[in-house]
Amino acid sequence: ATEWRPLKETATRPERAPMLVVGGAVASTPSPLGHTRSAQPAPIAIVAVAASRGRQTPLAPLATLAPALALVQAQAASGAPPLTVLLLTPRAQLGVGGAVAHAGSWGLARAARAEAQLAARCTEAPVALALASGCAAVSDEPEEAVELHGARVVPRLAPAAPFTHASSAFGAPSGTHLVTGGTGGLGLLTGRWLAQRGARQVALASRGGAVARDANAEWEALCASGAAVRVERCDAGEAAHARRLVAATRAPSVDGVWHAAGVLADGVLPAQTAASLARVAAPKAHGAWALQLASATAALRACALFSSVAALLGGAGQANYSAANACLDALGTCRRANAQALSLIHI
Repeated sequence: ATEWRPLKETATRPERAPMLVVGGAVASTPSPLGHTRSAQPAPIAIVAVAASRGRQTPLAPLATLAPALALVQAQAASGAPPLTVLLLTPRAQLGVGGAVAHAGSWGLARAARAEAQLAARCTEAPVALALASGCAAVSDEPEEAVELHGARVVPRLAPAAPFTHASSAFGAPSGTHLVTGGTGGLGLLTGRWLAQRGARQVALASRGGAVARDANAEWEALCASGAAVRVERCDAGEAAHARRLVAATRAPSVDGVWHAAGVLADGVLPAQTAASLARVAAPKAHGAWALQLASATAALRACALFSSVAALLGGAGQANYSAANACLDALGTCRRANAQALSLIHI
């Protein structure tokens, strides 16, 4: 589990670093570029504002991720002295729906640290504070900081309560349940678990609309479980597909949504592109938000989002996967903040 703990202030205040400000959101803010209080040149802190002009929507994480990726790649390929890349992500970790897109930068930064030992960090401190002090960029704090109720806090992994039985977390899964990525190994396993525990109807959604040959045994076991099982063709990353899927599944209502859709497009950091970001984000991040909107009026008893530990720890060669799952985690925070059904599963 992740806990937010107060940031411990160091006894000695670090030197303020010169900053290069990237992003129109702070164009009117004076940049402390060139300011230093030591004889030795301080490390330059590149501040990338993960925001763009115009209305931000949860369905457009690439608008914030692509510039951040380019900045991280430039630093990783540079032969210059190490720089610190500081990504400002407005309200991405505070359960605010419209800012979930910014959360992908957290996964990207963690992957950059894991793969390239790059000093890439995120912060949600107000822009003026970040620019005025520069402390978040050059402190010894290895993780990101969030300004929460006037205090700076950092995420820490903490022991979770023992997980005794899945039924206690989700309740008896009766009624109709929708599983995205339903014809994959995880989706079929989830569908079988639901059917064995009382689900009357299980709809397995997949982009191809068919069960792969190597999954026939699992499919037959699911069909023999007693539940009414069907396969629906649906591209989880398309909002229109998600709306049609939820509408078709409501008989009379959807009791649970299980989001297991996802693809891998692994590659080292220099090989990542906007296209590789989009390919992974489409089913995972876009798909989750499409389901969130499509099921907004449904009284869901269960909503399970299958995320990855790559979002928490960063994955070398999986910057795009880490980013997409970080968006998924932020959606979970948003649902929890709004007292909606939510189970976030990291595998």
